[in-house]
Amino acid sequence: MKRAGMSRSRLFLIAAAVLVVAAAFVARGLFSRPKSSAELAQIAGHHMEPFPIPPIHGTLDPNAPYRAGIDAYRRGEYQLAAEKFWLISQDASHWPGLHFYRGLALLNVGNARGAAAAFEQHLRLNASARPARWYHALALLSLGQEKQARDELRALAEDPQTDYREKSLALLAELK
Repeated sequence: MKRAGMSRSRLFLIAAAVLVVAAAFVARGLFSRPKSSAELAQIAGHHMEPFPIPPIHGTLDPNAPYRAGIDAYRRGEYQLAAEKFWLISQDASHWPGLHFYRGLALLNVGNARGAAAAFEQHLRLNASARPARWYHALALLSLGQEKQARDELRALAEDPQTDYREKSLALLAELK
């Protein structure tokens, strides 16, 4: 006499299908837990690299404080560089480069909040600045602000004119 219901082989096929679907969800990250702020900061740290600062030529006196900031940055004295750029920015807040270099220095000393603010000021003055977007995204990640960082990274990833495209794609893939 045949039992009412499904056969064992049919139940096995259904169970196998459920396992395959669950594995696909896990592989796509749908069941993964959100990353902690510490994990995001660590990921950002792995992508932090020194920004090449061009040499300054000449001995013009108005450039002396700026030169002192650049020289401090090159020596790895990031806190001193951040202070120099901040002092200059009080008189020349319209100059995007000061905010950018200040953001770099602050990011290097672990002040992600200050760095993010400096990069935001830079981007208000120069919205198309690709390096500032990259480092702003790293600062945001360090602060645990993954959604905002992803927005910055997506903008860079969609821009075929930037050297930061591949880096952004790699970092977005790492965040999944």
